Amino acid sequence: MPAFTSTSSSMPTAASQAISWHHKAAVQVKEDMKRMVQLPMLRPRNTTSTTTSSTSTTTTATSTSTSSSTASASRQFGVPLTELCARGLVTEEDGVPLVVRRMVEHLRQHALRQEGLFRMGGSVHAVQALKQRLQSGEPVDLLAEADVCTVASLLKQYLRELPESL
Repeated sequence: MPAFTSTSSSMPTAASQAISWHHKAAVQVKEDMKRMVQLPMLRPRNTTSTTTSSTSTTTTATSTSTSSSTASASRQFGVPLTELCARGLVTEEDGVPLVVRRMVEHLRQHALRQEGLFRMGGSVHAVQALKQRLQSGEPVDLLAEADVCTVASLLKQYLRELPESL
């Protein structure tokens, strides 16, 4: 009786290749996030003529404009990076939008060991609520108000809504 020989050990299956590809992509995302957050955090520049105290701390990644500004003035999602740069909402050294820096820093501190972070979607309602609050300039505490999957979904949404590809 002939012995059964398996060719699956010598030739990888499509499923194992897909798993390997997903693993490599996840590792690459993790390494990219580490590189992004190693850059120093900067406060947003004051775009109004009012002066602020140098001892005050910035808790949001929005401009420090007056309350009479319109919603479009604090809008950060779906805005070209050049416009964010002109409004002082990006870091001067590398041009990364402050809102992106803030989300990546949060994910680096609280979610690097989370498996499937960018594959699992956050609550659609929570993502929209955080987006609206960031757009309106309200202070948002990501740690207290959102789980890591929601922040990851918000970061993906920000990147999807960019009018120009990176």
